Amino acid sequence: MSRSTFPQNSLEPKLDVTLPLGTHILQLVVRDDVGSESEADTVVVHVLPQPPETKISHITPDEGRRGETIDAVIYGKGLRDATAVNVYLGEEEDKRTKVFIRNGGTDEALPVAIKLPDHIRMGQRTFEVCTPQGTDTVAFMVVPGEVAQILKIRPAWGMVGVRHPLALRIEGEHLMRARLVEFLRDGEEDEAIATSIRHATEEFLAVDVNIAVDAEFGARACRVVTPAGETTSSPGVHFTVLPGYVQIGIMTLTVIASLIHFLAPWITSTPWPPVVYLLGGLGYLVLLVALYLPTKWLFADTHTTLRWILMGYALLTIVLWAVAGDWQPLAYVGKVVEVLLIALLFVESRQPTSTKPG
Repeated sequence: MSRSTFPQNSLEPKLDVTLPLGTHILQLVVRDDVGSESEADTVVVHVLPQPPETKISHITPDEGRRGETIDAVIYGKGLRDATAVNVYLGEEEDKRTKVFIRNGGTDEALPVAIKLPDHIRMGQRTFEVCTPQGTDTVAFMVVPGEVAQILKIRPAWGMVGVRHPLALRIEGEHLMRARLVEFLRDGEEDEAIATSIRHATEEFLAVDVNIAVDAEFGARACRVVTPAGETTSSPGVHFTVLPGYVQIGIMTLTVIASLIHFLAPWITSTPWPPVVYLLGGLGYLVLLVALYLPTKWLFADTHTTLRWILMGYALLTIVLWAVAGDWQPLAYVGKVVEVLLIALLFVESRQPTSTKPG
């Protein structure tokens, strides 16, 4: 189309003109039938080049890890006036992944911020850039984050039944976004150990640990869960549950009570046949093993019940001693031991327990 020449005369209120690129000053004069002219109205017209068609060449970076917010740049042409960036997973819009347009865009580069939630599906996303000239798309890949590694646990042990949390330090790599720490017994979560992450960095986790009184003694593996997945400590890195002071006292007193029953028929006169004392001592040992033996079958989840049985057993022996009238010095020692045993078992019953049945 050729450019318009001026001046132009027209009887129509609408006038079509073609102007070259640049700034133009137009003056409008109205002349009536008798030849009178109005004062000129000045109009400034800026003629700009046609914006280029929106076309995307690539995005840098073209992938990101779950749980991250990434600053990226979309390259191409016709991007200056971009109004939105939509995200698609396959044919459906992905409303969880967010892309925000940052300042500083040009026709050739569009800076964006990409927010990838922790639990979104991995795989390819399609970013659709919208401008007044049209739309174009570019592919972006969501990949798993760096999997955490557990290198050391300090301290490597803790006692059951302690009322105050144990301050644990788990050292490793890629631990910053850890959201759960748990301990495993035979590959399953140990509900008797509760954890709370107090502080997290890439190199270590500060964790508060509460060990219930009914936790089984022995080693545990540690598992850390991050947005990138789960990681479990190697066999050489573990956390060991040990008896607390109350439990050590219960074990010691139970063994002493058992020994007194075994020895009584041979070193002093007794009102009952020796077999009764031997069975009494054996009963103490069986109940002690059942109470604290780490097992998943025979006495699993029965710690509370077995504790009351042992308390009742000790009380029964005291009642039988009083009925029989055995006033030998060794018998008095045995009853003192059993009274102390009952007291410690009661103290243990007041210590924090897990939510496990039994």
